[in-house]
Amino acid sequence: MRVVVQRIVSENAIGCIFSGTVEDEEHPRHGTRIRIRALSKVLPGVPSIGELWEVEGDFQTSKYGEQMEASRCIRRKSSGRLIQDFIAGQVPGIGPERARRLWAAFAEDGHDLGAILSSEENVPRIAAALDGDRPVMALRLAAMAVGAWKQAAAEVATVEWLDARGVDSLRFARRLMRILGSDAVAHLEANPYSLVALAEWPKVDLLGRRVLGEAGITDPRSDRRRLVGAVDAVVKARIAEGGHTMIDPDALRAEVAKRLGATPDGELVSTAVEAGVRNGAVLPDEDGFRFPGCALMEDAVSAMLARIQAAGAMPSRSELKAFQKGSLVETGSLHPEQILAVLRILANPVACLQGGAGVGKSYTTKVICAAWEALGGSVVLTALSGKASLRLSRASGRLAKTLARLLAELEQRRKLEAEIHDAEPGRVREIEAALKDLAALEDRTLLVIDEASMVDLSTLYRLLQHVPETAKLLLVGDDAQLPPISFGLVYHRLVEDPAITARLTVVHRQTEASGIPAVAAAIRNRAWPAFSPYAGLADGVSLVEAGVDEIAATVEKVASDLGGFEGSDLLIVTATNEGPAGVSTLNRLFQRRRVDEENLACVKGHLGEWFSSGDPCIHLRNDYSLALFNGSMGRVVSADERARRVVARFDEREITFSAEGPSDPDASEGSLIDIALAYAVTCHKCQGSQAERIIVPVYRTVLLNPAWLYTAITRAEKQVVLIGDPEAIQIALTRPWASEARKVGFRWPPMPSA
Repeated sequence: MRVVVQRIVSENAIGCIFSGTVEDEEHPRHGTRIRIRALSKVLPGVPSIGELWEVEGDFQTSKYGEQMEASRCIRRKSSGRLIQDFIAGQVPGIGPERARRLWAAFAEDGHDLGAILSSEENVPRIAAALDGDRPVMALRLAAMAVGAWKQAAAEVATVEWLDARGVDSLRFARRLMRILGSDAVAHLEANPYSLVALAEWPKVDLLGRRVLGEAGITDPRSDRRRLVGAVDAVVKARIAEGGHTMIDPDALRAEVAKRLGATPDGELVSTAVEAGVRNGAVLPDEDGFRFPGCALMEDAVSAMLARIQAAGAMPSRSELKAFQKGSLVETGSLHPEQILAVLRILANPVACLQGGAGVGKSYTTKVICAAWEALGGSVVLTALSGKASLRLSRASGRLAKTLARLLAELEQRRKLEAEIHDAEPGRVREIEAALKDLAALEDRTLLVIDEASMVDLSTLYRLLQHVPETAKLLLVGDDAQLPPISFGLVYHRLVEDPAITARLTVVHRQTEASGIPAVAAAIRNRAWPAFSPYAGLADGVSLVEAGVDEIAATVEKVASDLGGFEGSDLLIVTATNEGPAGVSTLNRLFQRRRVDEENLACVKGHLGEWFSSGDPCIHLRNDYSLALFNGSMGRVVSADERARRVVARFDEREITFSAEGPSDPDASEGSLIDIALAYAVTCHKCQGSQAERIIVPVYRTVLLNPAWLYTAITRAEKQVVLIGDPEAIQIALTRPWASEARKVGFRWPPMPSA
């Protein structure tokens, strides 16, 4: 009999129990729901809800009622969703409805739709199915469909293969094809668990067990490929969700057990961990298991820093004495603590300048730059965000660039310098002219990285590959901040070394009790801050009490008091993406109000958001080709509804983002999936950004800790208004610092073997 799967009751190494509705009209049980138990040896793959299976067997009575003990199971058809979406998107004029008609006309009657579309002889039949009421247009569409299907032969094979195994996401299928190319099917048949990097574990595991079952594996659940895939899935999740680069043994076993549906101390998990080690999914270490890609970068960064520290430029003893006497640069306005900091930094090729808000890091950096230039060196300044680099430029009196822009220029310089050796004379002149406009790191260059505590491992790894060993490196930051958005933890480990770290502690600005530096210092010491009464537009830090359901309305009122998003430099920093005071709620609130009041054109993004001219936006990933980081802030300048395209300005550059993404890989365009509204952002996302005035909803969530509060408050230049529950702040002050929870394998100084 033929059964449409309705529910998966249970599934393990032995087999699967599922229930479904009998579809055969002539069968006595037609329309009734039956329960089927199928052992792995008769089950070629794993059933999915909505699939049609042909089953044979005897009915027996069990403690759960009547149940078929299957002796034969064959999948007859998939849901067809993936193929329908592919057809709808492949041929202009064939939308979702006509694609559904095609599927209903052929596949649901047992025909192979792919075979039908592969032959011109079937054009009349295809046309009739597409639109029998408009035969001329239908014939044209049918001919186009056959042509497109044959032209996309490699894609078609992959789509059909995935569709037959329950995959129904066309976006996922196309992403897979971009990465694996025409060999996608062969690659997946060899190891379906290689998809772990591209999709969530439940989806990968369902497909993987199905593919292994079809290949004749009697127990897909204990197959080596699945076990290693589970370890890979844990590594992927730990990097993405916590920024970790290694894991404790007990945590690894627990996380693997969740994915395998096993017990942490069981044999299956032990076998999986051993297989993960043998296959290089994790690397054993004295403190746990390191993640291979992260470990490579951590060890390389540690080694590169050690080489700079050993060979980098540094002044002579007489030059350091000249600075102390004030004959090298003017030092009269420096605090004694700052003078000692400058001396320590000048004496170390790799150095850190650590300090909280208001302690004079910017002015101290300016003096260091002046002293280094007086000694004959050059200076390159960089910061994570456009606003931070502008602030650094103003404070130092020197041009500062964003890290993304600096990296893009250094990589472009490397390409041009490699090209110039074999170039024609005319091209040589072009290259030489281009090189003059690009940043350069030379033997006696001091590279200053501001807000270095927010720089992730992969970015620092890329940057250090451009730094000569005889240069000098200064990382300026604050270890009380949240760790980087992306994975790794370098600055927080470097500042633990007193030999290379200068610490500033004396506050030099906004010394009143309710000023931002004073409130930040209180939080740093886990003390209750002295808030100023809320009085609308005013400098300082205030607390407005509100219940969690009142926060959104209170935020809206306070935002209006402070000049709104168009009248002032304003940002909302909140803890969670969802909930009554989360990012999504607040972004919808402010965006819809603007659209309604101004009747603006809107473009729908991929994440359920709408974009209109004037909306603040944020970039969601590192994209070095666009010189944008995860957390780069911008503003939409235009929105084209018909083309589903928006133009946004980031650091005075206008970049186009479209629904389909860039048609040319080399084009300076992005995809709408990579941007989001930014009336409100999470604290992690805004780490590299600042605004004159910040509104901070505070409510009870496990995400609130001292580093979260400290980072949110120090994003503001003039004013902070916290809105919500005072007790949530008290609880947050008792929790561990965020950087303490991140487990990393970076070591400084490096191990002797490095």
